[in-house]
Amino acid sequence: MTEVAESTELAARTDALAEKVASGARQSASAVKKLVLTSFKTGLEEQMELEGRLIAECADSPDGNEGINAFLEKRRPQFAH
Repeated sequence: MTEVAESTELAARTDALAEKVASGARQSASAVKKLVLTSFKTGLEEQMELEGRLIAECADSPDGNEGINAFLEKRRPQFAH
């Protein structure tokens, strides 16, 4: 948990978080979702293998390259979505 919101602010905070996730690299968000869902039914070794494979795939993608270049150039990434 990274944030607590009053019930009157919950919808606005939820929308803001959804927009933040949606503005990131789609492949990375998909990989995180897959890792969370598989973590309930796989062992540690299998999960770590999947994590390594997904990280490598994301890093070697156009959005992965954009993220690395943006970091090195000290700018916000422009992901393809």
